[in-house]
Formats: sequence, structure tokens, C-alpha cells
Amino acid sequence: MSGLVPALALAVLLVLVGSLAHAGGPLGAQGSPITTSSYTIDLFQGPLIGSSRVTAVGGSVVALAAGADIMTANPATPAVRYPSSHSVTDWNAGIEWRFPSQLGTTDFDNNGTKGFAYNDFVFLSTSGYVQEGPLGIGVALDVQQYELGRIGGAPVIKSASVRLASLHLMAGYSLDDEVHLGFGLRGALLTLRDSGQSELTAVPGTEGLLTMAGLAPELGFLWAPRAHQLRVGAAARAPVVGKATSSDIEPDAAGDLRVGAMYLPRAIERPWELEWGVAVQLGERPLNVRWLDPRTIPRAELERFRTSPDDTRQVLINRYEQQRRVRFPRPKLLLTTSFMITGPTVNAVGMESFLAQRVDRSGRHASFTPRLGVETEALPNWLWLRAGAYLEPTRFAQSSPRLHTTVGLEAHVFESHVFHLWDSAVPFRLGVNLDVARDYYDWNWTWGLWY
Repeated sequence: MSGLVPALALAVLLVLVGSLAHAGGPLGAQGSPITTSSYTIDLFQGPLIGSSRVTAVGGSVVALAAGADIMTANPATPAVRYPSSHSVTDWNAGIEWRFPSQLGTTDFDNNGTKGFAYNDFVFLSTSGYVQEGPLGIGVALDVQQYELGRIGGAPVIKSASVRLASLHLMAGYSLDDEVHLGFGLRGALLTLRDSGQSELTAVPGTEGLLTMAGLAPELGFLWAPRAHQLRVGAAARAPVVGKATSSDIEPDAAGDLRVGAMYLPRAIERPWELEWGVAVQLGERPLNVRWLDPRTIPRAELERFRTSPDDTRQVLINRYEQQRRVRFPRPKLLLTTSFMITGPTVNAVGMESFLAQRVDRSGRHASFTPRLGVETEALPNWLWLRAGAYLEPTRFAQSSPRLHTTVGLEAHVFESHVFHLWDSAVPFRLGVNLDVARDYYDWNWTWGLWY
């Protein structure tokens, strides 16, 4: 214990030093042209781009940790059982397609200017996990793609096609069904292509202008006490740093990577994150329900059903399930909150700054994001209503934090055997979400599996 305090003090000191190391650097003064490759792109994204549930409750899901659609927020999620889970082996999966939204000429990255338009924004999310007893293993892949076009000024790049893929591999373990721990790896793959008629179009190698790939660990925690109507969750994510590469382009005599008049960066970094939160459920339905492991059913209970023509174990499970339905009425109101600290990125600019080839420093300080959400099941098994808010920080000196308001609904619309791929009908849902803030608005509709 005596060595813990100095270690924590050293960790805090390192974070502070990293936060203060922002002045000067080889990039030059704010607003000056970029004339070197000795810089990093800060791959920080303030507005929420995620599943419909994540977006609608303002991103405050780290303490929920249940369901494939929110598993990227907490690596402990694969170990958390649904109340309806009654088998040793279980699974959960989801796919969500977010159709082009109306980002348009908004200030997407909150840098204080509307220099670029975000068009044809498409988001695809696939996720799932398998549970075996207290162990769970999951994978999630989110892909977003959009066209980034210059609105005004003399463009080096008139328009660019951006694709960002985020991969999460995770494993969780449940301790006494109340404490859940998780470990994972999060990766990022960014590709940027010149898709417009600019001075770079005729330069060999610009078809794939920029590529970055990186992988880093993440940790998750969830406390779900059965005696209380609350959950406490936390997640820590290490920075994902990847070397920025470009095909068929060699460093010049000064060691810089240049495409015409454009200087490419040395690296692209997704900064580290530390997030924690609390969820509280109001109403008669319990939030934390003990998982009934069939392997722990007392032999004396099984003997009572020995004369049953059905499988005794399944009969007992069915009885437990009927008791659950009686004990757990549908109405509920779930309140969630979370707080996230995002680390600094040294000697970095934003994506728009890179495309404009003008210095607009990003990530010079650590940033703080508070979030709040609420959801209720308005029509049992048919309609979810959600709302939330979050304060988006700015990573730039010429802007300020802005408050987002989010609302959304999801409806159970139909069931299908999906060309007879499943023996039983699979339920599907449609959802609509809205996210509004200063110089920003985004509405979209999604579809996916209903749970």
C-alpha cells in the first residue's frame, strides 16, 4: 500500500506533463501553412456516431453493459447475462445499418469553422458475443464512411473519401454474477482517398492518399449488486497509434512525405480514454437479476420432477422462467450517466487542418465529456423511448464546448425467418434518432435486430 500512492502520483504527473506539452513544436504558428511531416493527426471524434441506443441516450452506456449493441463501451459486457438467459451456453448478436444522415455543412469536429462539408455519411455496426458459464467472448466492428469536401478557400484537396473501421476484441468474466471484469483490444483502420479534381489527381500514389492501422488494450469493469437498483461501470482505453503511410511515396531529402504541395503526417493517434458511470433503475422491475445456472440446480429439486414426461432440468428452468415473468413487470425508467476523460495528443492537428494544410492544433489538453440519458419501454415489447444530453469538448483553441440534446425511438416492426435461415422468426426493429447542438445537427434512421 505504501508504494501505491507514489505510483498514482507519478501517473498523474505524467498525464499533466503530456497535457502541457502543446506549445511550439515543428508545426509552426497557429494558422501557418504545414511545411513538415513531423506532426500527428488527432483522431478524436466529439459527436456521437454509434448504435441507435448509444446515440439516443447521449452515449451514457458504460454502466449498462448488457447487449451487443453497446458492448464497445465496456469490455466487461460479454460476461453480463440477460435476465432471460437460462442456459450454460448463450449468445447475443446485432447488426445495424445507419443510412446517410444530414451532417452537411455543420461544424462536425467543433473547431469553430465550417470549412468542410460531410456528405453521404454511412455507418455500419456488427457485434456479437458468446457466453459459456461465467465467461464471455465478443467481437464488434464499426465502419463509418463519408465524403469530406472543401467549402471555401483554395483547396489542396477538393474532396476526400474517408473510411474509419473500429474493431473491438474482448473477453469478460463474471465473479459471483455481481462483479464483471473485461479485457480487450481496440483497433483502428483509417483510409483516406483523394476523390476530387485537385492538383494531386495526376500525382502517382494518391489513389490511396493515407492509411493508418493500430491496436491497443482496453479494460472494463461492472458492479451490479442484486440488492440495489443500480450499476457502476468503468473502462480504460490505451491510445491507438498508427504510422501514417501512403503508397508509392518515399521521403524527400528532409525526411518529409510529400504529395505535390501536401505534407503527410508521421502518425495518426486515437487518444487514451478513461470513462466511468452509474445507472439507476426506477420502478418495480429489478435491474440486476441473478443468473440461474442450470448446473447449480439442487438435486432435491430435480427429484420432484422425475415423473415428468419432459426433461426434468428443462421443466425446472421453465418454472423459474415463469416466476421471473411474474416478478418482473415491464414498466421501468432507467437513468444513466457517464463521465469520460480523453487524453492529449502532442504536436497534432485535426483531420480538416491536415486536408487544408493549415496549422490548427488539436488535442493540446486532456478533455472532459459528461453524459446523461434516460430510457423507458413505453409499449412492452413494441416501443422504446430514449433521450439524453452530453457536453462535447473542443480539441481546438478557436472553439468552445457545446451541449448536445439527443432523442430517439425504436419500434418492433416485424418478424421474419430470413429466407428460412432460422427455425424461429427473428424480430426486427426500426429506429429514428436526432442529435442537435450549436452549429451541428444530425438525424438518421436505422434498422437492426430487436431485443
